[in-house]
Amino acid sequence: MVLVKVYKSYQDLIEESQRYSASLSFDYSKAFVPFSELPHHEMSKNIYEGHEKIPFKDRHPKFQKILLNEFID
Repeated sequence: MVLVKVYKSYQDLIEESQRYSASLSFDYSKAFVPFSELPHHEMSKNIYEGHEKIPFKDRHPKFQKILLNEFID
């Protein structure tokens, strides 16, 4: 009899915690970010944009190795 009461209390506690957590949940599929209202920052000048003409032999050795491994047969 005592175990039945404990089990019932446990079940009630589980159901209540599920209802509580459901009320706190947030549906991220309906969220949006107003990018037009975010402050605009100027691009940093130290970021490589890909417009520079750097010969392969002058590139960093790690980059050379990665590129060679990528296209080797």
